[in-house]
Amino acid sequence: SNDDGNCNLVIFSHVECPQEHDLIESQCYWSEDMLVLNEIKTNSQGTLMPPPLGLASVRLGFQKWERGRLVEFCSSGQASSEFIDNESCVSEYILGGNIPGSISNLDSLKSLMLPMNMFSDTLPSSLAELLNLEELILTSNDFVGGIPGNIGSLQSLKHLSLGINNFSGELPVSLWNLSNLKTLDLHANQFEDELPSEILNLTSLKRLLLKNNEFHGLIPDVICDFTTINEYSLSDNNFCPSYPECIEDHVGEQGCVLGCTDVTACNMDENATQDDGSCIYDVDCMEICGGTAELDDCNVCSGGLSGHPANIDKDCNGDCGGDAYYDPNCGNGTSCIDGNTGMVACVQDCAGVWGGSLV
Repeated sequence: SNDDGNCNLVIFSHVECPQEHDLIESQCYWSEDMLVLNEIKTNSQGTLMPPPLGLASVRLGFQKWERGRLVEFCSSGQASSEFIDNESCVSEYILGGNIPGSISNLDSLKSLMLPMNMFSDTLPSSLAELLNLEELILTSNDFVGGIPGNIGSLQSLKHLSLGINNFSGELPVSLWNLSNLKTLDLHANQFEDELPSEILNLTSLKRLLLKNNEFHGLIPDVICDFTTINEYSLSDNNFCPSYPECIEDHVGEQGCVLGCTDVTACNMDENATQDDGSCIYDVDCMEICGGTAELDDCNVCSGGLSGHPANIDKDCNGDCGGDAYYDPNCGNGTSCIDGNTGMVACVQDCAGVWGGSLV
């Protein structure tokens, strides 16, 4: 009835669902989406505060569904305004274990936010198959390894936050293809890489958060060509000067150590984080890196820091270790005698003249 005071509320409930959907609580949900959620719940049973096994997977964390497909999934182990702005995302349990490879089945997903949990292991490469994904927030977990090399397939991605984990290694080249990315947050990990000039390909970037890693080398000057970035965080890495003028105030403390980094060089510095062109590859006969000592004609290490003058072991006849010497009494001291010369020392004649002929 449409009469005032006589309206009846009519609730429509599904009694059956299309093929490949599950009927749960009078609603239809894509079966494969539900299987992924159930696998996440099962993988989380080893955490300190696991979700109840009896919890319906459709009640896991905060979920948003459209036309039976999961488009948003959020579950945070703690409340933190830094990572989430939706209180409904805060759960009374902690998710963990590994993110299943079947995550790729959530191909309608636009937002995956799982901060402050206990997820571990490496990120599955199948994450890059979520082509509708716009937010990937995995801050403050225990992930290890690197970012999947095919991350560049996520062309819809706007926010990538992987801070406070144990990620390591180099950044994949495809990362610089994410032209819609607005936030790149990799802080507090163990990434070891240089920033390439290709970072300029992130034409939508507004926040670049890289602090507390092992990034090294020189920051490319092209970073000053960015007109979109309004927040930098680069401190506590190993970036070396000189720094581009536009970010000098954002560099903070750096652990840059200049030196030779080539392991084949004799002066390789294990503590060096940036090669300064000082590598030396020659060792002299004193085993001194870059030394100038060398073997003389008598095969004796001489010169440099040896303390041994070159060819000092030769006699006046040019014989190594020979006995020839210059006659002090004749020839104005230039007559080489004895040894292998065949010459003998001169004597005085009857008049007392050295080398004289009087008898």
